[in-house]
Amino acid sequence: MGTTARVLQPGSGRIFRRANIRFVDGIYVGQGVCTNALGAVNLVMPFVMVVNVLFQLTTIGGVAIIAVRLGRGAQKGANHRLHY
Repeated sequence: MGTTARVLQPGSGRIFRRANIRFVDGIYVGQGVCTNALGAVNLVMPFVMVVNVLFQLTTIGGVAIIAVRLGRGAQKGANHRLHY
């Protein structure tokens, strides 16, 4: 397996699994509860996705800042950024 495929495999696998989970959840909600519940889930999902994106933005950005500070040898600065 090439380097590019090895790097892309975890991310693309995660996207594929999440899409399948949403698909199966839609089937269960639509068939098991009712179509109104499926409509409600589809209305709320964009807001859930925005919150998820903001959470990932702050955590991934914070990890990048900490990694840069650790790379510079600033242990105290990295610990400060980690706690605040």
